[in-house]
Amino acid sequence: MVEFGFSVFCKERNDFSLVYKYSELFKPSKPIEYSAMGVHHITNDRVKFQGSFPHKTLNLKNIIDGQILIKNIREDDVVFLVGHNVEFDLKVLPEFLDGVNLIKEPSNSELGFSELDQFYHTSKAVYLLDTLKAARNVVDKKECGDHKNITLFYYFELDRILTIKDLHSVETDTLITGWLVNVMANKYGLAQMFKGKEDYTVCMFPKYRNIKWDDVCRKDIDYVKFLKDKDKLNTGQIELIKSLGFKL
Repeated sequence: MVEFGFSVFCKERNDFSLVYKYSELFKPSKPIEYSAMGVHHITNDRVKFQGSFPHKTLNLKNIIDGQILIKNIREDDVVFLVGHNVEFDLKVLPEFLDGVNLIKEPSNSELGFSELDQFYHTSKAVYLLDTLKAARNVVDKKECGDHKNITLFYYFELDRILTIKDLHSVETDTLITGWLVNVMANKYGLAQMFKGKEDYTVCMFPKYRNIKWDDVCRKDIDYVKFLKDKDKLNTGQIELIKSLGFKL
């Protein structure tokens, strides 16, 4: 862990605003490799006097409860944890979710609302929203080329709203991701973002794209088990495959 950050946005009807942002460098447990430097542009010299990441204190529960950093999340606010390919980040930082009731797949009744400020409220619950999955649900890849964060930044013309100084920073990533949620929610609604056009009866992975899961399982059950072991399948897909009589 060499850099960590987050931005807090507040949406009330048509008002969407940044209320807090935080980012900090940390000294990792082992030297940064050159290949990693090529991605995030952080060198060992930049972090040699930094402390290590405080896993036990810098977590989502303490942020929500106002014990650290911010004080303006209210008891009755609906809280979303948002990230681009966010489950990858959470695998790196499993302690970040300690003590939090995380809802990855809202029920149909919860998805009945389309506006962020009308979304179903569950006390102490946090809804996980992955903007990568959401974008795949609502934006055709043929239109945008790919679903990378920075690609969507230009696709949704966020460059007219945000001035980006450093494309290779956590602060930039969190700002873009927050605004992506707002623009997609306004345009498509949260129900579409969470569920979208995805058909759980059809495989959407490259090897067997648009082929019914029943046929994929009959032809290559080992591939399906591989997807499950790598956490590539969501709950709906797993339940469907099991209902078809296949064991994973």
